[in-house]
Amino acid sequence: MARMPRWARLALAVVVSVAAFVLPPSVARADGTFDRWGFYVTYDPASRASLSAHIAELDVVVPDYFGMNADAAIAGDDDPAVDAIVRSHDKRLLPMVQNRVSQGNLSPLLNDPSRRQAAVDAIVGITMANGYDGITLDFEGVSPSDRDGLTAYVRALADALHQRGKLLAVAIPAKSGEMSNGWAGAFDDAAIGAAADRVILMAYAYRTGSNPTPGPISPLPWVRSVADYARSRVPANRLVLGIGVWGYDWNRGERAPARALRYAQTAVLVQQNGGQP
Repeated sequence: MARMPRWARLALAVVVSVAAFVLPPSVARADGTFDRWGFYVTYDPASRASLSAHIAELDVVVPDYFGMNADAAIAGDDDPAVDAIVRSHDKRLLPMVQNRVSQGNLSPLLNDPSRRQAAVDAIVGITMANGYDGITLDFEGVSPSDRDGLTAYVRALADALHQRGKLLAVAIPAKSGEMSNGWAGAFDDAAIGAAADRVILMAYAYRTGSNPTPGPISPLPWVRSVADYARSRVPANRLVLGIGVWGYDWNRGERAPARALRYAQTAVLVQQNGGQP
């Protein structure tokens, strides 16, 4: 799977009503609707306006507040104004914690029991201090050799949060079958699905701006394939389908990669060129 750069993936999540994560029909709520997850970014002023405008359409909000360093220290900060918007509408708040280091630099944190416990304690600390409903863990770029360490970390974090009545969601890469190497090689989907309350399948970035041939970021046959595999490994009532809504503008006469566009920009481009969405 081609990978979408993290900056671009999150940039499109500012339109929180569109960048939704949807639980499968088997766990739809009694009123016939889905649980809808929206990712909020802190670096774009339009994000707060979008959140305020569309909070009623969401069930869970995941602000990208925090990052974790190699020493288990938490970087970033809470935004009380955003929290207030979410809580005033009685929505669940599960802020994101991302890894600030990757590959070998992340290995000691995952594999050394004392460092792993420090990383668990750090996340539990911010969860309790800010009264969150839980945490969304988005660790990417993990070395496949750290597969057991990542699994142990997810289990320990889930146990610690559950003891305090809090939830854990974990983002996983999309794949059509078991992998022991590459971007998804570190993720034991079945073990993660058994430990976490929700598993977010990142079903996007099949194609990125580096691909020379224009096409969708999430081809439907591929989405079906990765969703079917994830469903075979993760209980359906814990699985969340991640949908990306950015686009690319390819100029096939130039050698530069395609330009990433936000949803609103793609709508303008379609209108200007008489496209049919």
